[in-house]
Amino acid sequence: MSNAIVNERYRLNGAEFEVVSTDLKYAQFSAVIGQRQVSFTHFQVSEMIANGSLVKSQCAPIDQSKAPILLSMSTAERAEHDRKTGYTVGALLALGNRLPRDAAQAYIREHAEQIGDSSPPSYSTLYNWAAKYRQSGNSPLGLIKNKHYQLPRGKKLDNKTIEIAEDIINQHYLIKERPSGQLAYNILITHIEKDNEHRPLDEQIKPPSRATFYRMLSAIDAYKFNIMREGRAYAEKINKYGRSIQRPHHMYQRIEADTQQIDIIAVDTNGNVIGRPYLTAFIECKSKMIIGWELSMTPPCAAKTMKALKMSLRSDNPIAGKGETYYIDNGSEFLNDSFFNFFSIYGSKVLPLPPGKPDQKSFIERFFLTLNLTIMHHAKGTTKSNPTERRDYNSEKNACLTVESIRLVFTRWLDEYYHENPQKGVSVAPRSAFEKAMMTELPPDTYAIEQLDITCRKTKARTISNGRITMFNLQWYGPGLARLNDKARKHNCKPLVHYDESDLSTVWLSIPQEPGVMVRADAVDPDYQNNLTLYEHQLACDAIDKEGLTFSKKKAARALANIYLNLSELEYKKPKKQKQQRPITLATQDDEGDARAELEDDVYHTQTDLNVTEMKNIEDSDDDLETFKLE
Repeated sequence: MSNAIVNERYRLNGAEFEVVSTDLKYAQFSAVIGQRQVSFTHFQVSEMIANGSLVKSQCAPIDQSKAPILLSMSTAERAEHDRKTGYTVGALLALGNRLPRDAAQAYIREHAEQIGDSSPPSYSTLYNWAAKYRQSGNSPLGLIKNKHYQLPRGKKLDNKTIEIAEDIINQHYLIKERPSGQLAYNILITHIEKDNEHRPLDEQIKPPSRATFYRMLSAIDAYKFNIMREGRAYAEKINKYGRSIQRPHHMYQRIEADTQQIDIIAVDTNGNVIGRPYLTAFIECKSKMIIGWELSMTPPCAAKTMKALKMSLRSDNPIAGKGETYYIDNGSEFLNDSFFNFFSIYGSKVLPLPPGKPDQKSFIERFFLTLNLTIMHHAKGTTKSNPTERRDYNSEKNACLTVESIRLVFTRWLDEYYHENPQKGVSVAPRSAFEKAMMTELPPDTYAIEQLDITCRKTKARTISNGRITMFNLQWYGPGLARLNDKARKHNCKPLVHYDESDLSTVWLSIPQEPGVMVRADAVDPDYQNNLTLYEHQLACDAIDKEGLTFSKKKAARALANIYLNLSELEYKKPKKQKQQRPITLATQDDEGDARAELEDDVYHTQTDLNVTEMKNIEDSDDDLETFKLE
């Protein structure tokens, strides 16, 4: 029978595992990358090694710490060590790496007769020798006894007492309620006393001392202890290990993407709180440039992701480029047909990461942290990172920025601060690192926005009526629809509507017989449909249906505003009318250029006059968060 040894490494299902602990029943394996923990019996290990599913990749290192002791032994000490080795190794080989009591005792008697040993070891002594031999990686050096000056522990507990104690530990100590060790010990003593009431005097179970019971508790494997009492997420966090994620060797080798709510509350044009906006961002990990993003009240969805993705690929974006591998989380905004079908056409690799492992997307996680610490936590209406940090600050009462204003603040911060300020782990600013790298590398693949739009479009067959096309309770019109309808009637077919779920302001129509001829149709109600995603529209329609109302654009817009409010993680109170702050909106008229610049500057600097040095100090105060480990 093959047996796993501590510190050996094996290949299992394409991943590398290391043996971290063993006993007479189980071997505990821990993944070198990924922090996955698995346990197998020694019989299962032997079977997997035999069928090739478990392949040894690295032997355990030899323990040389006791080698000098072996060389300095006297003749009597060396003879005693050889005697231990003979019993231990011989028994394990003869009994198939196991020590059943009857067979082991028979072997002890037989071996003692062969070597003329008048005082052979007991079964328990041989059992302890075998355990030390295994723990040392099947090395005879493990049988050398370290010199110590501690008092002897006394008599070992019998198997019945150990069995009862282990049951009490599993049922009353290793549980989510996390009772104390003293309580578990009291339960054990009570259980033994009740059991002894029904036993004869010569079969009484001797209870362990408190010190012995606590030694049993301290011997519990740390990972098992944390899982049973704290939960798997906590256990994986406490037992975290791994190497830091290294920066890619060349540009666009690694792209990370994520969606998070930013730490600020937005209001509508009337000053009513509508919640925290969502930001989807794509980061190029070598230079740390943000090559694509989308900031709005739209919750995480496929349409929001596709908007940011198209920005990161369009040819009119000077920092855009197609990545080799995209690292995403397991959110529905990424794990959807639209996202994967897009890359099946363009050829990039998409790698979803395990849930609950933000460290594996350390670059984008660090970006969101920097954004909140350097600007959002100092703007009016900030929520800070948690209620404790926020203290008595009334976020909803002080909120005064519309989504458009927050988007402009973010744009300025991204262009004027983040891309121009050296980030941790990079000796130069992201923009400088980008420009320097692109001088020696080939330009990345980019695409015209028209081509990206075509790739992202979906198709439905619809009938044209009165120069309009109706779909999803929305309508589009165009001067070429009537002629396209005539062609469709001649060919006895329905026109095909090509729509982009990330923007329902415009659709394109064609007929199957002439797929290359596309006719444009614009929104009948542009105030509602411009920049509207299909996901948002469906949320509004569902809310109207629940109220039993007939669909209308005004009702849909009102329902959508309520949905934004409900999706916020905080429950906001409606601002008092007499103290309602005027929302900050940014003028766009040319004759208001000076006023706009002044207003933008006030919004950008917020309550305090943050300069670049202060921003850098804020970011540097969190140095320990820069080095992330791959799980």
